[in-house]
Amino acid sequence: MSIEKNNRSRWIGFVLLTFLGCVLILHGRLSFCQSDESFYLALAHRLWSGDRLILDEWHPAQFYSPLLYPFYALYKAAVPSGDGVYLAARILYVTLALLCSLLLCNRMTGSAAWPAAFAASALVLLYSRANIAGPSYYNLCLLSALAAVLCLSAGKKTLWFAGGLFLSCAVLCNPYLAFFAVPLLIAACVIRRSRRRGCCCAAGVFAAALLYIVLLFSYGRPAALIGSLKKVLDDPLHQAGLLESLKAAAWGLKQSVSLFILPQTAIGCLLVLLCRKRGRRSLAVIRSAYLLLSLLFVGWTALKAIDSICFAVSVPFTILMLPAALEALLERKKPFALALYAAGLLLAMAFCLGSNTGLDAMTVGFACSSAGGAPLLFSGKGEGKALLVRRGLVCCLLAVLIGTFGAHRFLGIYRDAPVSELVQRIEHGPAAGLYTTKEHAAEYEEIRSKLLSLRQRFPDAERVLISKRLPWAYLVTDLRCADMSAWTSEICDPRLEEYYADHPRPDLVIILAADTASYKTAPFNNHQGSSQMNANPLEGPFFEYLQKNGDLVDETGLMRVYRLKNAVGGQ
Repeated sequence: MSIEKNNRSRWIGFVLLTFLGCVLILHGRLSFCQSDESFYLALAHRLWSGDRLILDEWHPAQFYSPLLYPFYALYKAAVPSGDGVYLAARILYVTLALLCSLLLCNRMTGSAAWPAAFAASALVLLYSRANIAGPSYYNLCLLSALAAVLCLSAGKKTLWFAGGLFLSCAVLCNPYLAFFAVPLLIAACVIRRSRRRGCCCAAGVFAAALLYIVLLFSYGRPAALIGSLKKVLDDPLHQAGLLESLKAAAWGLKQSVSLFILPQTAIGCLLVLLCRKRGRRSLAVIRSAYLLLSLLFVGWTALKAIDSICFAVSVPFTILMLPAALEALLERKKPFALALYAAGLLLAMAFCLGSNTGLDAMTVGFACSSAGGAPLLFSGKGEGKALLVRRGLVCCLLAVLIGTFGAHRFLGIYRDAPVSELVQRIEHGPAAGLYTTKEHAAEYEEIRSKLLSLRQRFPDAERVLISKRLPWAYLVTDLRCADMSAWTSEICDPRLEEYYADHPRPDLVIILAADTASYKTAPFNNHQGSSQMNANPLEGPFFEYLQKNGDLVDETGLMRVYRLKNAVGGQ
C-alpha cells in the first residue's frame, strides 16, 4: 500500500470514528440509570466529601474510584451545585473511548487492511458493558488495557513507562487482572530480551502503586485499614466464589454460542496446522469455507441478540478467530493484533473471577479480542477471485459484528426504559440534561426536592443513610454518606451495627418505598425490568435501634424519613 493511499485511509477512518463519537455523545443524553451508573460517581463523591478509601467504604469496586476523583473534583470546582455531572461523565467516557479508537486506528492503518483497522477501532468505541453509559470500572478497564497494549507495542521507553501506568489503572479497575498481567509482562520482557523497556514499564507500575499506597497510608491507621480491607473482601454480595463464577460463565456461553462452534474451531486449527506446509491454494479454500461457516454462526447469534446477553455476539467471533490467531502466531505475523487478542482473553478470565455476572462481564475481554481478531482475518495473501471472495466474507462478518454492536449500543438502554419512552428532560440536579420517562423524571424531582427541603429543615444534620439503593441521592446535598457502601444497604443488614461501632451513626435515615427507582426492560439488553428494586425488609438490629431512638419526621409515597435523637457513634 502506498504512503498516499495509507494516509488517505487513515484520515477517512479518523473522520468516520469522530462522527460516530459525536453521535454517541448526543445519544448519551438518553436514559438515567439510578443504580449502577449513579453508584460510580457516588464513590468519587465520598472521596470529595472527606471519606476514606476502605475505612469508610466497604464495597470492592471502590479501588478504582481515585481515577474518577480528579474529574469529579474539577467539575465541582467549576459547577459547585454539581448539576449535570452525570452527563459530563458520559461525555468524558465517550471522549476517552474516541481517543483510544483513533490511536488504535492510527496504529493499525498500514499494517492491516483499512476495513480491519476501522472495524477494530469502531468495536472499541461502540462497546460499553451492559450499555452503562458512564465511566464504569468495566469500561475504564477496557480502555486502560487497550492503552497499555498500545504503549507497550511501541519502541520508546517513555511509552513503556506510560504502559506501566495504564496497566496499573486496569488492575485498579479489576484487581484480579494482576494474576495474569504481571507474570505475562515479565515473560514478554524476557522473550524480547529488553531489560531496559521492562524496567521502564516496572517503573510506571511502581510509580502508580506508590501513589496509591501513599494515599492509603495518609489516613494514618494501618491496623484499621487492614481490618476494614477484610470487610471489603468479605462483601456478601460479591462472594460468588470461583466455582459459581465458572458456572455462570458456562451458562452464558451455552446461551450465546452454538455447540457446533467449538468443534468447528478445533477442526479449523487442525487444518491450519496440516495445510500450512502443503500449499497456499489448499489453505485459501479452507479459509473461505471457514469464514462462510463463521459468518453463518455469528449471524445466527446476532439474530438471537435481542434476548441474549448484551454484546454476546463478540463471544463466538472471538472463539472462531482462534485458527487465524494460530496461523498468525506460527508465521510470526500481526504481533500487535495478536497482543490485543491475547489481552482480551486475559481480561475475560479476570472478569470471570472478579464478577458475579458471568459472561455479561466477560464480554469486556471479548470486545478487546474482537478488535484484535479483525486484522487477523485479513492476514494471508491470495490471488484473483479467491482473494475477493475471502475479503468479501470478512467484510460481511465484520459488518454483522459492528451492526450488532451498534444496535446494542443505541437501543439497549440499561435500567431505565426503551428509547421511545425517554421523552422527559431532567432540568436540575446531578442528572440534569438527561432524558428519561415522564414517571421517572417526576419521581427524580420529588426525591431531589425532598432532600433539599430536609437539608434546610435540619441544618445541624451532617450524615444521612439512604436505604436501600439510590446512590445519586448522595450527590444532591452536602450531607455525608453514613453507610458502609454508597451502593446498597438493606435496613435489615446486620453489618450496619458492625459499621457503626467505628463510624458515626446517621442523623437522618431515609427508607425508600419498594417501587422507588423501578425500571423497565429494553431491547438488546438482558437486564430484566424491576418494579420493586428497593424492596427492603423492615427488621434487623439497626431497624430496631431506629424504632427506639428515631422519630418519623416525614413520609411520602416514595420514602419515609427518620431523625435519630442520638446520632453519636464511633470515631
